[in-house]
Amino acid sequence: MCPMSDLVRALLVLVPLFLLFIGLNIKIIKQDHQAVVERIGGFYKVIGPGVYATIPFIERIAFTSSMIPQNRVVMIEVTADAQPVRITLTWQVMVTDIRQFYYEAEGSMAELESSMVKMVHDRLHDARPVPLDNTLQVLAEKMLASMSERFQEDGLTCMSITLEKSIIQK
Repeated sequence: MCPMSDLVRALLVLVPLFLLFIGLNIKIIKQDHQAVVERIGGFYKVIGPGVYATIPFIERIAFTSSMIPQNRVVMIEVTADAQPVRITLTWQVMVTDIRQFYYEAEGSMAELESSMVKMVHDRLHDARPVPLDNTLQVLAEKMLASMSERFQEDGLTCMSITLEKSIIQK
């Protein structure tokens, strides 16, 4: 048996394994995205769009987020003048500090959303008469002003909050 054939067989096994190992450690961050890189389990850096190589078993991409504002929509049903009213709460939010958002504000989107729903519900529950559109606009402006500090604490920026009503037909 030729010793060269053993070398060729070894290379046929090792080269694909090496390429697979290297390929799994190349990370692509899409345009308009950013990512948190951890090294040995702790924060290392924030990276923007591009192609990156991570050190196997030492570095990892912990979290990726879009830098484009995201629209979130919640439907709230309240009763006004014994008539069911659907309020559509729309808010536009953007992650501005990905490190702060990932490490300190995990689950904050759901908490912020429930806080805003509670504010709307408390203000409009059993309202008499049915809330007017300008009342909803004023409430949305108050919500934006009162919640902006909380958004910043979580590494977020709220671009806008809108409230729209629709009467639910029985």
